[in-house]
Amino acid sequence: MMSSWVNNTSMVYCWHWHENFAVRDLPMNAGTASLYVGKDPNDQASSVGPC
Repeated sequence: MMSSWVNNTSMVYCWHWHENFAVRDLPMNAGTASLYVGKDPNDQASSVGPC
């Protein structure tokens, strides 16, 4: 589950609604962070991987 994130890599990652990287959603750009992902997606991430 996820409420915020930090991407300290040089790659773009995306979090996904379903396990095994299905239904890609929010991109997490390289070198950026989000203090709060928003009300609807809050605690909905099940996996994270390169976009």
